[in-house]
Amino acid sequence: MRALVLAALLFPACSDSSTKTPDSRVLLIDSPNTPDAPSSACTGACRTLTAKASNGPKTVTFDRAFYGYNGTSADPASLRIELHHGGNATCPEMNSPSPDQTTIISAIPVTTRTVPATDNASKASYLDFQGTLSTSPIVRSSTVALTGISASFVAADLYVAFDINATLAESISITGHVFAIHCASLDEMP
Repeated sequence: MRALVLAALLFPACSDSSTKTPDSRVLLIDSPNTPDAPSSACTGACRTLTAKASNGPKTVTFDRAFYGYNGTSADPASLRIELHHGGNATCPEMNSPSPDQTTIISAIPVTTRTVPATDNASKASYLDFQGTLSTSPIVRSSTVALTGISASFVAADLYVAFDINATLAESISITGHVFAIHCASLDEMP
C-alpha cells in the first residue's frame, strides 16, 4: 500500500531521464532583461539541511532535499521540494527505492528567477514508510510557514533555501532549515 501511495504522490511527473545526480542545467526561463541571480546569496548555514519531523519525543532528521519545477519550461509556476531520510542519496527516479521518510512541500510560487521572501500558502505532506512517527500512509499539513526563502536559478548554483515551520495532522511538525538542489527528474513541465 505504501509503495502505491508513494508512486501516486511522488512520481507521477518523474522523467525517464537517466540522470541520477542532481541537475546542473539552467532552467529555461532566461530573458535578456533578467540578470543572473548571484550565486553567493546563500553561504554558510544557508547551505545546510537541518529540517526534521517530530511527533512528541520522536524525531527524524532529513538527510537531503531536492526540488523540481511545475509549469512550463518557459514559465514555471511553482516549486516542489522533497525532503528525504534514508534511501539513496541521488535524485529520485521512477524506480528508486523508497526512502524511510519523505516530506513533500508543494506549491511554492515562482516567477522568472524570483521566489517570495515568505510563503504561507504552500502545502506539506509527510510519508513515513517505516512507521517511525506515523502509521498513516500520508499525513497532511494544517499550516505551513516558509520564511527567508532564497533561490538561485543560475546553472552553476541551482538551489532553493528557506526555514520551515509546519504543523501536520497527528501532532507531527516539520521544522528547521532546508537547502534543496535541483533534480530534473522532479520537474513537471510539458
